Amino acid sequence: MLMGSRFWAASEALTHPNHQKAALSANCDGTVRQRVTDIARGYDWPPAFSARVLNNRFVQDWEGRPDEHRAVAESLRADYQANVAAGDPDAVGEATGLIHDIIPAAAIIERTVSEAEAVIARLGSLRIAG
Repeated sequence: MLMGSRFWAASEALTHPNHQKAALSANCDGTVRQRVTDIARGYDWPPAFSARVLNNRFVQDWEGRPDEHRAVAESLRADYQANVAAGDPDAVGEATGLIHDIIPAAAIIERTVSEAEAVIARLGSLRIAG
């Protein structure tokens, strides 16, 4: 998961509470890797980059039709952005299915550091066969 996505679910984030609620209630089986939301936002990432989002109506309407979507995305962008701002769950995305709590950013950092220290300690105790 990308750290930006994790901070999207911080209690201080300006993310609509409906989106955070939808993300918390989803599991990975209800999500899909896609580029639909980036096209809707006008982001032109290289093809290798995609995001896991809720497999919602908006994604289902456009997934697999990137050329058609790009052709109309600009004219639909204001409506998409309005739906995001209003908290429409059909416009939610960002690492859905991997987020399990809404906590302060400081707690996210503390947890990340603690988990990294545990991994480093575990790896440091391994003997490399040679």
